[in-house]
Amino acid sequence: MYTVDARILVFSYLNSKSFVASVKISTVMAGSRRRVKPEKVAEEYIVAENDPPGLEVRFIDTYIGCGVFATKMFSREEFLLEYAGKLLDGDEGDMRMDSCDQQVGSYLYFFQHLQSRKCIDATSSTRMGRMVNDSKKQNCNMKKIVVDNTPHLCLFASKDIFPGDELRYDYGDRESELYWRNVSFPRLITIYC
Repeated sequence: MYTVDARILVFSYLNSKSFVASVKISTVMAGSRRRVKPEKVAEEYIVAENDPPGLEVRFIDTYIGCGVFATKMFSREEFLLEYAGKLLDGDEGDMRMDSCDQQVGSYLYFFQHLQSRKCIDATSSTRMGRMVNDSKKQNCNMKKIVVDNTPHLCLFASKDIFPGDELRYDYGDRESELYWRNVSFPRLITIYC
């Protein structure tokens, strides 16, 4: 027998068809309490094609541009956002990287899936995941979640995140491509938040 403890339950109406719980739901089974796994929450938002509440995009400055900030607390390991975009094979991603508009920038994320190189192009995405900035002092990590045999990239909190904190994750070891890591090379950019 399963029952749901919905103490702090907020629903978002999506696509005139479904509701997605945006706060932790506890499932009670045979007298023990268990929290819904963060990956399961991520899957619900992937299917709904929606960002969870508790986050907002803010302008930071002309050097960094915009970033994503928490407006509520997120616990360690909690799902934050999907890095949503068009799934491509690695070769098509490389072609898009070579031809990307320098004013807009590149929102291509390359990764491995089932022994093949894939890419998510978030350039035209309206979701917040593409706006999360890089930092070696990250507070979230990217994980691959597979839904209906399709890989999706999702951000999860690597430590507790408090209201006002900016979400940051490590883009990886690509120093030559990540100009902002070299503070002696400031550049003015056009901001598209």
